[in-house]
Amino acid sequence: MTFYEELQLSSTGSKALIKNTTDPKEKRRHILIYNFKVYLVMAFCVAVVSLYSHFTGNNNSVVGVTVLLAVLVLRQADFGIKTTHALLVLRQADFGIRTSHGLICIAGIFTLLITGPRLANTLPAPASLLVNFISILLLMILGCHNVIMYNQSTFVLGYLLLYGYDVTGRAYLLRVLGLLVSMMVCMLVFYKNQKKRPYRRSFPDLFREFNLKSARSQWYLSLTWIVCSAMFIMQLLSLPRAMWAGIACMSVCLPFPEDSKDRTWKRGVFNILGCGIFLVL
Repeated sequence: MTFYEELQLSSTGSKALIKNTTDPKEKRRHILIYNFKVYLVMAFCVAVVSLYSHFTGNNNSVVGVTVLLAVLVLRQADFGIKTTHALLVLRQADFGIRTSHGLICIAGIFTLLITGPRLANTLPAPASLLVNFISILLLMILGCHNVIMYNQSTFVLGYLLLYGYDVTGRAYLLRVLGLLVSMMVCMLVFYKNQKKRPYRRSFPDLFREFNLKSARSQWYLSLTWIVCSAMFIMQLLSLPRAMWAGIACMSVCLPFPEDSKDRTWKRGVFNILGCGIFLVL
């Protein structure tokens, strides 16, 4: 495996490669490459967020975070790397449809990111709940048809961050401009890297296959309702930054029930422990 190929591995893939390597010299090489990748990604993240903050204002640094997450997820197609120990597969965002139709999904996702958070922040709590519910459900349908890609952790997180750090006036216009530029970048990156992907479905199939009896659609609705209702309760209690409640709920609402149970228990315990330490200190 070349240096560049190792840089393309996910964190899980790199750790598996390190764990399965028995030769001490090769293991040290893999560890060094993994650490280099971590610092490289960190530098890239800081650069992107700083760039967006410079051109759109500090209040819009969240736009840089949103586009950063999207680009990191959309930048590659799946491919396998055969090693002496295993076949390591790199997986990124796959909308489950024809690649050119995936561009429509990206346009729809960014349209929701531009309009949904701003509209929800201008309305009273019940109407805001409705806007958030419709927007997040559409994000799920557009971006998470292939549930094993876990795209909801990218696009819904971006929505919640934009909702929680809302802006108005000129700052909002700059936010819209920043998101439109981000949309074009994501489209170019996605199409360039995934244009040869085989497909069986098209854009209309995303809505045609929405069925209340399917496990996927039930997960869409469950995650959407849990996230939106948590933020709605925060609004009713007049607590600040309601989006953090939504992010916390989203992080444990996984498409596979067994994974959700395990993560919910662990995070619940450590959240209580963390709150206790905070109160003591």
